[in-house]
Amino acid sequence: MIPRVKQQNASEGSFRLPLVFPRTEDGSAAVFMLSHLLPAVAVEAGEGATVTLASLAATERGEYALAVTPTAITLSYGDFEGLRNAVSTLASLYAEGGFAAVEIRDLPSYPFRSVMLDLARGYVELPVLREHIVRMAFLKYNYLHLHLMDNQSYVMESAVVPNPGQHRQYTRGELRELWEFCRAFAIEVIPEIEFPTHATNLLRAIPELSCDVIDMEKARAIASVPRVSHALLDEERGISQWAICLGQERTYEIYDRIIAEVAEVFPGEYIHVGGDEIAYPHMGAVPHWDNCRACRARMAEKGLSDTLALYHDGFCRLQPLVARHGKRMIKWNEQEELASPPPIPREIVIAYWKPSVCDWKTGTDPALVRAELKMLREAGFDVFNAHYYYGYHDENQYMTIEKINAWTPDDAAIGLMGGETCAWELGNPRYAYYAHRLPFGIALFADRLWNRDSVPYDDGYRADLFAAALGQNGLGALPLAPLPAVLCPVPHSKGECILPLPEHAPAALAALEGVRAEEVFGRLFLAAYRDYLSSLIDTFPKTETAKGTAGFGEGVIAG
Repeated sequence: MIPRVKQQNASEGSFRLPLVFPRTEDGSAAVFMLSHLLPAVAVEAGEGATVTLASLAATERGEYALAVTPTAITLSYGDFEGLRNAVSTLASLYAEGGFAAVEIRDLPSYPFRSVMLDLARGYVELPVLREHIVRMAFLKYNYLHLHLMDNQSYVMESAVVPNPGQHRQYTRGELRELWEFCRAFAIEVIPEIEFPTHATNLLRAIPELSCDVIDMEKARAIASVPRVSHALLDEERGISQWAICLGQERTYEIYDRIIAEVAEVFPGEYIHVGGDEIAYPHMGAVPHWDNCRACRARMAEKGLSDTLALYHDGFCRLQPLVARHGKRMIKWNEQEELASPPPIPREIVIAYWKPSVCDWKTGTDPALVRAELKMLREAGFDVFNAHYYYGYHDENQYMTIEKINAWTPDDAAIGLMGGETCAWELGNPRYAYYAHRLPFGIALFADRLWNRDSVPYDDGYRADLFAAALGQNGLGALPLAPLPAVLCPVPHSKGECILPLPEHAPAALAALEGVRAEEVFGRLFLAAYRDYLSSLIDTFPKTETAKGTAGFGEGVIAG
């Protein structure tokens, strides 16, 4: 099963009695979870319970024990997350009408196991989000990071931030219901806004957050580069709308109200405030802090040496506002700050996504990454690993099966919280492949966060991987065979892509014929995967092979 458990002893037989939980708060919670994880299995809370819930002297968050015999099931746990993990493992044991007899004692390798879903660059329907949440629970994730704000839009309906582009938004009621749904599966939601960059939509909604530019000719020149994205420009003034003003008090008054609104909808521990990518000059995505009256005045008042110091000063001012609303701040690391520990409060959690020196296509030096993570930890920050090269889904050269199988967030000497995998532009139609690619990717990543041990990517693991993506065990013939690599292709990618041979798709499609959508939680994924396999049959000429190869994975083409 995925994630792979740490300790198990299988025995003969299986449990086939009615699945009845005690009529308690935890019993009802377990019934709710299993009704989503095993939609085809009858489960209830009532008299004559066949499932026992017991206390466990757990040493770690989420630790649990599970015992299944032909006549009884016992779930033992120390906290609600442990109950969820026990229930998820129980669901994984279901096959052919019964639950395999086994004893399991299990706990995660990392306490922070997160998926980031980008909603700001394309609306994602609520049923799709709920299916991802159920899949995350099945895979024992405990955090869902929702990227709500970016240049394109702010997808939460807001009384503070207008909707200048009239983008489709979620009501606060819908998002609160989504938070409640997550809470029922022991998943905490981390909402993300943006500060101080990725601010184009925010500046169009609230123009007073713009810098008070002194030299307009200089500002226009900076934004007039060959690859400038005109979507980032102030249409009237022709200057960049990449970053908000960090010098004026009004900025922090408005952010205080935004944070208050978000905190009311999402009453969890964290709020993510963005914080990455100060400037992309080659695209005209630049701040005007060195050319702004208010920012210059702030730098002079505080004795700040440069705009990087002003950037850090902004977080020093924002962090108390986040704390005042009962939240702990998370920010992406910024590459410019990795030469030494950033001068910001140590209460801030660092999401490490990109080292100071990297190549987008070929990755980064592992020794450099380790040194930077170690520097941040020794400086007193809590850190989790969201390294794009291993955990992003939007380009072929990022997460691959080979890389993720050899990867862990850190070694024990560093002591990171855990890791996060990111699905950028999830709702963008250009990224339609997410429907069939993402479930496999988050299953692979979940396994690495739960269990540090490497595993061979063989037929058995592929079968487990498909069951984890679909939520259905006991499928019989391998539904992936002979399509071993499930993360490709991504047609628009700039990187390299392994092309499946068209003759493989019919066998994989035929293997899914016995799977009924009403019996799995991955209904939308099942439909998308079937469509994907059909598209392979229809799209690629039957006489064509990938550079003359005779099997999958031996030929590589430019994406």
